[in-house]
Amino acid sequence: MMTTFWLLAVPVVYYGSYYFGRWIRHKIILRTTGLADLPQLGQSRPPDQKIKGTVVVCGGSIGGLLAARVCHDHFEKVVIVEPEAWLAEEDGRAAHAWTQIHRRGRVMQYYSIQALLPLSFASWTRLFPNIEQECEKSDIRCLLADLKFLIWGLPIAAPFEDYGDHFPKTLYASRQSTETLLRRLVVGQKDQYPNIEWVVGTVTGVTADPNGMSRLKNVVVRTANGTTEIEATLVIDCTGPAQAGLKWLQHAGYGFSSEGSSYRTGTLPLDQLSISYNQKVQYSTYIFQVPLELGRRLATPTKWEEEGIFLVAFTDARVDRKYVAGQRIENNQLQLCCGAWAPTEDLPRTLAEIKEFSHSMILSRPLPEWFFELLDLLDEAEDTMELHTVRCPPSTSVRFHQATNLPSNYIALADSTMRVNPIFGQGVTKATLGAISLNNVLHDLQNRLTSVSESYRSTTTVPTLPDSFAKDFFTVQWSKISPIWDGTRVFDYGWDTTVPLPGETLDFGAALRWWQQNILMLAMTDRQAASAYWHTLMTMGPPTDMFHPRLVLKILWRRLRHGPA
Repeated sequence: MMTTFWLLAVPVVYYGSYYFGRWIRHKIILRTTGLADLPQLGQSRPPDQKIKGTVVVCGGSIGGLLAARVCHDHFEKVVIVEPEAWLAEEDGRAAHAWTQIHRRGRVMQYYSIQALLPLSFASWTRLFPNIEQECEKSDIRCLLADLKFLIWGLPIAAPFEDYGDHFPKTLYASRQSTETLLRRLVVGQKDQYPNIEWVVGTVTGVTADPNGMSRLKNVVVRTANGTTEIEATLVIDCTGPAQAGLKWLQHAGYGFSSEGSSYRTGTLPLDQLSISYNQKVQYSTYIFQVPLELGRRLATPTKWEEEGIFLVAFTDARVDRKYVAGQRIENNQLQLCCGAWAPTEDLPRTLAEIKEFSHSMILSRPLPEWFFELLDLLDEAEDTMELHTVRCPPSTSVRFHQATNLPSNYIALADSTMRVNPIFGQGVTKATLGAISLNNVLHDLQNRLTSVSESYRSTTTVPTLPDSFAKDFFTVQWSKISPIWDGTRVFDYGWDTTVPLPGETLDFGAALRWWQQNILMLAMTDRQAASAYWHTLMTMGPPTDMFHPRLVLKILWRRLRHGPA
């Protein structure tokens, strides 16, 4: 009898655990990534179901452009307010961004190296069906998303076997060309997106609805012709690192508890929302103009015409603090990057110093020899080299999901709500996840209204933003971008020069760093570990994948055989 019981119980427990684990993973993916949300992107409401009024997007950089594109599918009118006047001209939408006469004054990293993770590109192809054709016009290549990471000198193999012939793609371009491409797609195609308008001006404040503080009424804009007000159904703060929305809201009387009452449990006033730590990172980007003949001689892993990012290398925080990267971008240009956590001396300023910096990196395996051959060949193009150095500001998170007394029609995304260490290439993905979160909340609202209309056999339900709109958005957005905040913080705390959040020490995340070290060592020989590590780096899978029970057993077995990582 007992034998029969165990014969039945073992497969039931095994398969039950397997399917329960898959169900849990699916729930985590829904909450923390944008993968399951892609099919909804680009799905526009019928014209008679669009929300009436105007969305005012404050800022016309990448986050603002993505937010405006999403809102075009849901609202009658969208206005982007951007201070830099030349961006509204042809120069701001040039097919060949490298020919631009003007220079971007409000984006610190406009000429710095940039990586676009595959989740962003997958999202953009939904929002802009013609993006690959537009990339071709701008000499931007859309290639497989193999970013060739070397962690401590150890390669993180891209999991091509997981995808067969459908491995994710991404685009390889400078920040300058990427932003210019998006601007051309969003505001340069009036036939595609006729409801989007561009206004040159600076948002200086917001005003509350005189009928109730629960909503904003107007956005105050200073233009060349004076100050004006735009009546807003929704206000989206995309002012970037300035995070100007906090000041606007405070001046308008928001973010405080009502007189005689205390803050609700778990909520914070506006002046306590922002938290910050200083990773003390500095990096320099070196741009070379490479003639086609020279490019073909460079020893990159892929032939020059089909090359993207060819190297991203980090040292082990326990022994060194350096970073190097390289990619081929539009117009036969090559970008190199050298960076460091709290550099004790100046970063390289010449090609000879780049070579010395790269040779000095302490790694488990040296950088590949072909990389140094490439540096030697670049001697022929050194006279074209441009240098752009960035001293990264501290990483900051504005916890809007915990705010008290916010207007229901104000939201913030991209750097307006979180700024992370740019060396990890997650900034654009963070902005994309904000746009995905906005699209999700708006589609959920549409689905609820449709359900109500059908229940009452009525088509007269007028779509409006509910009182819970801002809270719903910030909750959804936080669930998707918080893994980026937590992941980069854990990594940055590995360097003893990082200044942690108030109340924390650099011991925060030590156990996770230890586990990542073990996963990394296992990934050199184990396909499952390599896939989990790659998907986490690319924000294409939940970090919990690195704690799969099979990986836990493999690491325990490896440590028994080989000792500590």
